[in-house]
Amino acid sequence: MKFRVNGVLVVSCVVALTAMSFRSMASEVGLVTLSQFRTNGDYVVGSNSSRQFGAPTPQTDPFNIALAGIPAGATIQRAWINWSYLSNFPNESTENTIQVNGNNVTAQFADTGTPELNWGFDYGVGYTADITNLVTGNGNYSIASAVDDPGTGGIGEGATILAVWQKAGSPLKAINV
Repeated sequence: MKFRVNGVLVVSCVVALTAMSFRSMASEVGLVTLSQFRTNGDYVVGSNSSRQFGAPTPQTDPFNIALAGIPAGATIQRAWINWSYLSNFPNESTENTIQVNGNNVTAQFADTGTPELNWGFDYGVGYTADITNLVTGNGNYSIASAVDDPGTGGIGEGATILAVWQKAGSPLKAINV
């Protein structure tokens, strides 16, 4: 969502995260703000589904997420990855840890929703981790271990990278993630 406040373009990126709660009863805690920026820059988002219905092999591990639109000379202020599972075991280590370009990344936030509808799982689970140190700019980022988990039976649903960049001379924006 984009709008102007006092002449400044405000871009809201809302990541629906709630406090870690693995109760069997449905609950909604609310949204969590990961970070707020007032910067000469913007953000980019890239995502990919790990599900490939109709393909001979239902998933590719690893799969790529492409980031594009970061101007030459820009620096990455912060970057996050969010991935999700349909699962009966939220925050299981085989689901809350993935690899980005060969580096292990463990979720710092987890959000569960219950009931998960029509797939036979107790939860839909979203995981989020700060990967600022791994995002260098435009390009393909290899994501591994975010696919179906044979140990838990969880179904990997894909991943999204959001990167906030800054560059001198770019319009001033407020970005809330």
